[in-house]
Amino acid sequence: MKEWYLRQSPRDRLIVIALSAVVFLGLLYAMVWYPLNNSINTQRSAIESKGSDLAFLQKSVPILQSLRSGGSEIIASDKSPFQLLDQVTKEVDSGKPDQSQPVGADKVRMTFNNVAFDKLVSVIARMERYGIQIDTANLTRKKETGYVSARITMVRK
Repeated sequence: MKEWYLRQSPRDRLIVIALSAVVFLGLLYAMVWYPLNNSINTQRSAIESKGSDLAFLQKSVPILQSLRSGGSEIIASDKSPFQLLDQVTKEVDSGKPDQSQPVGADKVRMTFNNVAFDKLVSVIARMERYGIQIDTANLTRKKETGYVSARITMVRK
């Protein structure tokens, strides 16, 4: 290759050197500069996104704390969770569960095949006001928007 280069005229050598420099700079840009620059821009946008999420959450803290303190009082009741479930579903007007059964004195297992998610959350929230919390839950989204099927076990703590 060196012999070929030396056989070329000075003008052709200059062209070969210039093309080599252009190819070298192109490879440097394609393999180093562009990936680094692209990675930096991606990281910057991720940081900005996380920053806006953090700002939103920081604004929400006082609201969440006020909700937590307002809903933290437990309503005393001598009814079993099974009886409270019947009472709460009537209050919320969510419809009776498709299946409900007591599991011991302090647990209730309920199954809803097709219930509005908002109503289900209201039932759970009201049960928690009586000191009955979710032990296990399995929710499946239905094709109809806003409806789920649910298997939930709640226990008095």
